[in-house]
Amino acid sequence: SAAVAGEPRQPGKRIALNFSGGMDSLAAWLLAPDQVERVAIDFGGWFDREREFFETLDPEVTCATNFRSKGYAADDWMFMGSVATLFADHLDLGWMGYGTNFESSTWNYRHRGWSPTADRTSHLLDSIGLQDCTLTRGMSEFCGSLVVDHYASNLVDGSLRSIAAPGSEKRFRKLLAYDSAVAFRGGPAVDLDAREFPTKKIEMWQSYPVDVAMLAFIAMYPPGFVSRFIDELEPELVQAAQEVRPDFMFRCNPLFADQVPVALRETVRRRMTSAGVQMYRDDDWPEYEKLRSILSHHYALPD
Repeated sequence: SAAVAGEPRQPGKRIALNFSGGMDSLAAWLLAPDQVERVAIDFGGWFDREREFFETLDPEVTCATNFRSKGYAADDWMFMGSVATLFADHLDLGWMGYGTNFESSTWNYRHRGWSPTADRTSHLLDSIGLQDCTLTRGMSEFCGSLVVDHYASNLVDGSLRSIAAPGSEKRFRKLLAYDSAVAFRGGPAVDLDAREFPTKKIEMWQSYPVDVAMLAFIAMYPPGFVSRFIDELEPELVQAAQEVRPDFMFRCNPLFADQVPVALRETVRRRMTSAGVQMYRDDDWPEYEKLRSILSHHYALPD
């Protein structure tokens, strides 16, 4: 399907997932494990531990590159799709997705009436004959944890070790999100006294994805617990967050449901449901808007 000079590339029939082996990436794969081609990137250096884990899962394509060491990550996160783009003809790709969750970008926090029809894919992907196929865009990291726990709980420890160092904010956040999801499903309650907290307290309003998770934790857990890992926790913030019922974070935002390719929709919905991930209920939307209101004081959210 290679394009002739001056002609656009014709879309193929297969689906690629840019695969790192992290929890969100695992969730995306586990939603349609037989239909997606996993494309993993070996960045070398600090990312050796990421490669050591994803190699145990035998991704369909693995490519080594020095893009990280050259600083390309600072320009645009879509550099993660560079290998899949280069392999688009070889793999006969028509779609490409990421392990991107709901809270990864302010762009995702839309009002209830928003429709994704107008911007279903990016101009970059469209220009090379690909459509966006990010299956996890409507799912928080709590939802992703439910999926991984249901289908591949044996991979959780390896995934968490691969994505971040002990004592880091990211390792702590991902593990607490996973334990919270297990408790939400009816498993053991989170042992608040047995946590290994990050070596440095987390500062609010420095990172949007982190802040969404921290607000969810404030809504879920006692102030005395969250104050052990969040720096200078303001009483007004605690009060506002605790007025949010956080159950909706364990369900999937339906605004992005029709971005799933038609050929995958039945599989994805069935596997989500089996993992205990439902779509938002009507009474989730007011809670969704409450959390959105808190975030809007610090971030420019879309209309």
